Amino acid sequence: MPINDPGSPWAQLSSLFFFLSGWFGDVLLIRMFLVLAYFFLTFNAWLGFPFWPDFVSFDPWNVSVDVIVWNSCNIYVHGSALVRLLMDEREVYLDGLEESLWRMFYRRSGISKVVFKKQLVPILTMHVYQPGECIPQREGKKNLLHIIYKGNVQGDILNSDGSTSQIMIESGDIFHIKYLAVFGIAIGFKDQVLHTTAISEVTCFSFYVHNLHILALSSLAARNAWQSLVATAFARVAERPWNERETTIPEVPVIDPCFEELLDFEIPENYSPGSGKCYYNPCSNLFHTMCNSFSPPWPFSSCSYGIRMSNMSPPLDPNYTDRLIRAETQEPGTLRVAVAE
Repeated sequence: MPINDPGSPWAQLSSLFFFLSGWFGDVLLIRMFLVLAYFFLTFNAWLGFPFWPDFVSFDPWNVSVDVIVWNSCNIYVHGSALVRLLMDEREVYLDGLEESLWRMFYRRSGISKVVFKKQLVPILTMHVYQPGECIPQREGKKNLLHIIYKGNVQGDILNSDGSTSQIMIESGDIFHIKYLAVFGIAIGFKDQVLHTTAISEVTCFSFYVHNLHILALSSLAARNAWQSLVATAFARVAERPWNERETTIPEVPVIDPCFEELLDFEIPENYSPGSGKCYYNPCSNLFHTMCNSFSPPWPFSSCSYGIRMSNMSPPLDPNYTDRLIRAETQEPGTLRVAVAE
């Protein structure tokens, strides 16, 4: 059986990049190596499939149109994805209060600026309420989720058994937290009704629960970020009896430290995905990315389990989810009467 000469240097480079695409876990590196592999494969086809060590085949010069067409299609598919990934690494700028809210999300969940700007800012609204003003939890037939930026809010709770209680909602708090069940979290508080009144001037960020539900179904990054916020929200409530924050109302509305400027140790490294500083020192950052995402196949490393299972979430009653999206049937006036009694 005759053995042909090795392929040209272009063919060797193509095989090398195909090989490297399987040794790293970062999707940007995978796409980059695949684009390079198909590029050299196409280049090799244009030059007539030369053999080693020639770079061009002159005897005869054969061009395979089908190889060029298929490889060009592959370059387009992987190249367009690579361009999108590279664009995500650009520096992102946010407005004042949007920047403050991102700092809260980043400290509690690690969400990047680009995900925050593209997926949360478009569905975000901001409101200011004066002391004594009711903070609505619905507009028309759509429920609202609020995050307090500045100020204090009194919450009057009507439980399913008819009992009532009061809570203090402060800067950095989320209400009503039961709406976050649309992100696949078994929170509870299904039949609890909350009426909220501003004690001081209150600035808050608001989201329609309907929009959050759509986001939960379409974005794993956003869903994970909100799930992290739930854990922080319960931790904040759990620690309050120890420092008596519920019984102390500041004379001047305060802003929680989670909205303040990032400290030095909180600023992401330049090579971190989503840092916005990838292009400051691209060669060094590319090297760090390759080192951090190096993932050789078995038996050179242990197998990774559950990679495709990251989108799974606990089962939720669809009827209950629909209730979270639509406005509650309990009228705020009913709650105020119950509390007064």
